[in-house]
Amino acid sequence: MKIRILIVLVTIAFGWHAGAQPPAPNAGSPAPTRIPGLIQAEACDAGGEGVGFHASDNATNITSPSLTPTIIQATDDSTAVELRKGDWLRYTVAVKTTRMYTLEFRVAHQTGSDPLFKVTCDGTNITGTMNAPYTGGSEHWVTLKRPAVNLSAGRHVFKVEQVGGTSFFLDWIKITPGKLPVAGPKPNLKNWELVWSDEFNTDGRPDETKWTYDIGGGGWGNRELEYYTDRPENARVENGKLIIEARAEDYKGNHYTSARLLTRGRQSFTYGRVEVRAKLPSALGTWPAIWMLGANGKRWPECGELDIMEHLGNNPGWIHASTHSLKYFFKNGNQKTSIYYAPDTTSAFHEYAMEWYPDHIVFFVDNNPCLTVKDEGTGTAAWPFNDPEFIILNVALGGWGGPVTNSELPARMEVDYVRVYKHK
Repeated sequence: MKIRILIVLVTIAFGWHAGAQPPAPNAGSPAPTRIPGLIQAEACDAGGEGVGFHASDNATNITSPSLTPTIIQATDDSTAVELRKGDWLRYTVAVKTTRMYTLEFRVAHQTGSDPLFKVTCDGTNITGTMNAPYTGGSEHWVTLKRPAVNLSAGRHVFKVEQVGGTSFFLDWIKITPGKLPVAGPKPNLKNWELVWSDEFNTDGRPDETKWTYDIGGGGWGNRELEYYTDRPENARVENGKLIIEARAEDYKGNHYTSARLLTRGRQSFTYGRVEVRAKLPSALGTWPAIWMLGANGKRWPECGELDIMEHLGNNPGWIHASTHSLKYFFKNGNQKTSIYYAPDTTSAFHEYAMEWYPDHIVFFVDNNPCLTVKDEGTGTAAWPFNDPEFIILNVALGGWGGPVTNSELPARMEVDYVRVYKHK
């Protein structure tokens, strides 16, 4: 379907043409959107501050935008707003009842680095930083969910801000009564056979028949700051848990140390269910990951990467699941990816899992599916996931994790178990 780009003219209540002065503040209060309810992206209002929209392109300051919003026709005859870095939309809302709510966002994204956005309520960030994943453009839409947002009864001003990455399209925001996420149903183990595991029951060094280490610094292609070691200060088993600890210390030319454990050369897997129960570090700048890489000897990303869990200490609670291949990977901005919110990832253990089949892969947080990736049938450049892969557990610092706060280190990821099953 051909996308129709419509530039909103001054006749629309919230818009103004390039070079014109913004409208004067409303004489009265704008009519609020009632919550629970649905906010259409293009229905931004003055929010009691005289300006409902800011376009970053050619704007001199946030109170005098020089461009109107760009409105597109969505696939179901609704309209959506394109948001570039620095753009924002403002809405007045009236919350009926003080309680916990779920926010849902219908978004689309064409290509490039993941767009980042957040929602503030009266100036307070209520969502954390969210990713609008690659969807294949405005012909394809996905719904992102942010549960467990506490809102108080009364009148408030919401502000949607695009804070990084490339542009994306926002169709609507739905706010409904919500609750804390709960674990989904456990898989029927009658259908699965346990073929490999580590329960970490013996204190000391991790089992060397199961794990080896990556050693070194140099950024690891991701601008990471740590030097990975095999020292017990960075990796050890104690009290039934594997501890991977990131530390602030000068070591072999780096200012930080950590550990990266792998089953490479010990055990690789093709298909099955991988489960890892872990508690994640909370320190700013940490970037823990539970993931897999192809053992087929090919270079990255041709070898294939399966990210069961990635978490950023600068944006706690958001779990990222992704796949990378030669055709779809983050440097192209089109990796297959999604996010899932769990509010206590740094204070409680959660199970991160993946079920891997010949033609599709499903990722889970606490047995709730958060991403499904399917073989499109175009070859190994898009689907290298029919070859063995090995497991990796690590805690990086910097890079995607952002700036590190030394006073919050050391920080640790604790792993209760790693289990691999084959489907019967």
